[in-house]
Amino acid sequence: MKQVITVGRTNKVLNSLFVILFASALFSLHFLALEHAFSNFINYDRHALFVILILIGVFFLFRKFYCRVTLRTIIVGMFSLYIALGAHLTNRQEYISLALIFFLIFTVIRQLFVNNRWIFFHCFVVANLVTAILYLTNQHLFDFLDYLSSNSSINTGLNANYFASITPFCLSFFFGRKFILRHKIFLCLNILLLIFSIVIIVESHSRISLLAILITVPFTVLWLCRTITFQKIFANYINLWLLTIIFVFFCYFLYQFNPKSVQGRFLIYKVSFYLIKSNLALGCGPGGFSSNYNLWQAKYFAKNSNDSQNDQLLAANTYESFNEPLRILAEYGIIGSVILFLIILVTIVGIKKRKLNFYCMGAVGSLLSVLICGLMSYPLSLYSVLINIIFFFSTLPYKENRLIVLDKITNYQVIFKISFLAWCIYLGYAQLQVAKSERRWSRAALLGLEGNFSAANTEFKACYRYLKYDGRFMFDYGSELSYANQNKESIKVLKIAANLYPNDQIFINLGDTYQAIGDFSKALESYKMARYIFPSRFSSRYKKLKLCEKIGAHADAFAEAQEIMSLPVKIPSGDIDFMKMQASSYIEKHGK
Repeated sequence: MKQVITVGRTNKVLNSLFVILFASALFSLHFLALEHAFSNFINYDRHALFVILILIGVFFLFRKFYCRVTLRTIIVGMFSLYIALGAHLTNRQEYISLALIFFLIFTVIRQLFVNNRWIFFHCFVVANLVTAILYLTNQHLFDFLDYLSSNSSINTGLNANYFASITPFCLSFFFGRKFILRHKIFLCLNILLLIFSIVIIVESHSRISLLAILITVPFTVLWLCRTITFQKIFANYINLWLLTIIFVFFCYFLYQFNPKSVQGRFLIYKVSFYLIKSNLALGCGPGGFSSNYNLWQAKYFAKNSNDSQNDQLLAANTYESFNEPLRILAEYGIIGSVILFLIILVTIVGIKKRKLNFYCMGAVGSLLSVLICGLMSYPLSLYSVLINIIFFFSTLPYKENRLIVLDKITNYQVIFKISFLAWCIYLGYAQLQVAKSERRWSRAALLGLEGNFSAANTEFKACYRYLKYDGRFMFDYGSELSYANQNKESIKVLKIAANLYPNDQIFINLGDTYQAIGDFSKALESYKMARYIFPSRFSSRYKKLKLCEKIGAHADAFAEAQEIMSLPVKIPSGDIDFMKMQASSYIEKHGK
């Protein structure tokens, strides 16, 4: 009897240790996102997801398999398969693994959360509190791993989106009476986290994050105090109209606060509709917005160059939609958007028909905060926000709950579990090679800055196998080949980079390389593409002017010189002054 009790206690301790390790890894992703932004080379948060995948493989190996089958789980599984299929069709293989990892995380949280709520809550608060402290004190623990760091911090607005999304959930802990009595130290830590979160949001000057907490915090508090109910909010049209008027008023306030910023977003929305129309049903695939938007922006300005002078001053290299529903429609099409809408609909039905715990109300408030931030920002570009969405989503009640348990351990189950763990380890090992290659990439970039191009090219070649799908790496590699006068190889690499990570500088480098091998027509096309991607930048226009002058196309050169002289200067610099002076000299020389 004593032996049975000891074994039971040992299993319970091991289970608790696994849950602590799993939850800590999940909620530390935002800290790793801060490290990724500082490094600009090593993608720490993505690598951590594969560590979590190995933990999941170990979890399924040593535990009895059981699954809570609900309509929501089935639809989430369908959406994950749809993402994986889209990634395969668009040759973005990394998203296949990510889609599976996120679905497995959702499944494991649902299995563990019911009996381990307090562990998840503690890990959530402690991990986010540590992250907030490290951010506010500007500490970077992994700086020693990089040969060359960008020394930049994460986008302050994006960081504010994250902390705005956790605020309602943290606030809900103060409304669990039994919870307050049992976990006083935890609640003190939670108070610190809320204070630091508000400080980060206010200091960021992120208007949409402030709007999110101004809406979701009162909403969550009133709901937790039972002053309002979920059903009452949508019970009549008056409440809906009132919410709409409040939202429109805040949007107007945001516009008046910085009109140019809002106008820039409207330009992105306008161009995005052309991207959406190109593949309305299926979309351009996961991650496709960042790979396609700049090319469509170039097409837009090529057709409307005379009618969009104000838009040309607002346009720049853009990789985010600044509107998550728009990006979802662009990347997953109508079919993917409908599947996602079904997930939300099934969840809302489950919420309306169940009595919610305090943390469920906080989870709904946090999900609403993500939605509000997503209307004018891009919180879903952070893996940490996606993980939090999955976590909040997993805490909500289910309309159906059919439990499937496999009690008998068969040989087929053992083979499947071992094979699954081996597959997880294989993916983890492959991701480790990617991480090593990213570190070598930082060394190659450092060697390039020092002018040691031969050593830099050796490092770039060694990284190519594992980073050939990374557009930023291919851009650096192609540019380095160009500097080393390996022009044919440079053109091949830069053309791949232009498909993965298009921006004006890639096309300028392509133009320079084509010009070096004497292909002036393709060089001119590349400069034109760079000019249309980033119309307010002088360098592509100046490059085009000098090439037209070189090949004797004086009419085009003269027109370009006139546009350079009329183009407003956003940020004064010596280079711009020189280019304007050269354009003025050309006009004086050929004006007659």
